[in-house]
Amino acid sequence: MVRECWKDRLECRQWRAHFPHVAGIVGQSNHGAQSVVLSRGYLDDEDHGEWFIYTRRDLSGNRRTNKKQSFDQTFDKHNKLDILC
Repeated sequence: MVRECWKDRLECRQWRAHFPHVAGIVGQSNHGAQSVVLSRGYLDDEDHGEWFIYTRRDLSGNRRTNKKQSFDQTFDKHNKLDILC
């Protein structure tokens, strides 16, 4: 479903394109990503149609805790998906 857009995550879920309410990447580290959501939430994300730059961030800073990003993300465990995409 490259180049598809939906108004929100609920609509993505209804189209069976992306199920999680929060996670931006869905998949398994040994198989790669099933889906990736670019929600215009981060300035460094870029969507070029057939390819994209997905910056992500660590979860120690978020709207709920009002903390800033504290460190660069590592590529271990579930974060391996980021380099397999």
